[in-house]
Amino acid sequence: MSANPMDKEQIFNSAADLADDSQRAAYLDQACGNDDKLRVEIEELLRHDIDAGKFLEQPTIDFSPTIAIGEFDTVNESSGEVSLAFLEPSDKAGCVGTMEHYEVIELVGRGGIGLCCGPLIPS
Repeated sequence: MSANPMDKEQIFNSAADLADDSQRAAYLDQACGNDDKLRVEIEELLRHDIDAGKFLEQPTIDFSPTIAIGEFDTVNESSGEVSLAFLEPSDKAGCVGTMEHYEVIELVGRGGIGLCCGPLIPS
């Protein structure tokens, strides 16, 4: 029995839903029949699925913010206005401000956690 990809996906999903190892083994006996190659493939996928499930359970590092919330916020939540207060002033025409040795010439975009600025790299 050589299962097509859809059958493999259905077998995997059904087996993954079974929490009990003996139930899973009995199901795979029935679903894979004598197709040892399919059985090995599904069991390998199940092992990876179980390992992946543990991946996010424990953080790899002890995360604690190093910047106080609100200290460097770039968007005023009530008005939606973007603040570029983190930039140093620039006296160059066309520059919004400076960040270290970069001249920031535009605000390219903003997202959920920050801003994207277009820098003019000094030569």
